[in-house]
Amino acid sequence: MGGEVTASVGVATATGAGASADWSGATTVRETGPAVLVPRRFNGTVRLDAARVGHNASRIADEVIAHLVGQVGAEQWLRQAT
Repeated sequence: MGGEVTASVGVATATGAGASADWSGATTVRETGPAVLVPRRFNGTVRLDAARVGHNASRIADEVIAHLVGQVGAEQWLRQAT
C-alpha cells in the first residue's frame, strides 16, 4: 500500500520503500495508494422449493438481515422482485 517518501523539494526526490532524504528544507509526502472500494450492494438469486416458498423466503430474509445488522454502518433494504 502507501508509504512515506521524504524529499528535498526542487532538488531531489527519494522514492521506494523506506527511502528518505535528510536535507534542510525537506518535506514529507505520504503516498495514499489506490482507493479501497467498499461493497455497496449485494444481489443474490436462490431457487425456492415450490411447496415451501413462504418458509424458505422468510428464512433467507432472516439470515440476510441478521448478517447485515452485525455490520457497522450497514443499512438494509429488502425488495421483492416481481
